[in-house]
Amino acid sequence: MLGNIVNVLRQNPFQAVKRLPAALNLDINEKIIRRNLKSRCNINHHKAASKVRLLGPDTIARLQYANEHIDRTAVMWQRSRVGVWRPPRERYARAYVLPSVNSGRITKSYWGHRPGKFVEIERRLNAIQYVDILQNHLLPQAIARYLQDEVIYIVEDNSAVHQSRLVRAWYEAHPRFHRLNHSARSPDLNIIENVWSKMVQEWTPNHAHDLLQIQQRVRESWDSLQDQQQYFEILTHSMRARLQKIQDYTIHEDIGNNYCEHILNIQGKN
Repeated sequence: MLGNIVNVLRQNPFQAVKRLPAALNLDINEKIIRRNLKSRCNINHHKAASKVRLLGPDTIARLQYANEHIDRTAVMWQRSRVGVWRPPRERYARAYVLPSVNSGRITKSYWGHRPGKFVEIERRLNAIQYVDILQNHLLPQAIARYLQDEVIYIVEDNSAVHQSRLVRAWYEAHPRFHRLNHSARSPDLNIIENVWSKMVQEWTPNHAHDLLQIQQRVRESWDSLQDQQQYFEILTHSMRARLQKIQDYTIHEDIGNNYCEHILNIQGKN
């Protein structure tokens, strides 16, 4: 019986458990199913992750990123709901992720790093504005926090602004800042995304209804997080496990012509 339930959830992990007894013609209630899935199969009900579907080139880039950075230490990294049935530590496995959509909500953009200031930015940030952030916010905070000859690693997404000529020139003029080659469509590899998510979760159910409320809630949440050192340590120590997951899963993805396995073989010979 339990095996049939697990097979159904594997085929459709977004299945509502209350429909299983009728679908499988079982004389059993929902609570017993939940209890057995948890105690005997280590499968629990979670809020489903939502992200853009990865394409073949994205998958390859993520694997290369994982191979390159998996040995980095935690210290370096420091610087309506839908449920899904899944085992532990499988949040971003393809079978358990829903494609994301635009919600049309009121939004406000910010730039920040921890520990450090929190800067409001324009929705359409340009290269001049971003260089201003680097020069007048990131640089002075880095000088105050790190030793003079200490290398500082920067994680950015693949925004066109980050790859612009002006931004590249700024980094060339400040060689102690090393940008990691962050792969596309990979918010799960940037721990600042966890920070944004945690900040938003703290608002529920008291949602902000206008821009002024958003600005107030964001700053309150950011300030409260600055004292949660343990939370940031957990995030930084999680990076190796995230990269390991990519290595484990990517070799099983169908990305055409076994190219992923070919990359692994080449790297194994070097």
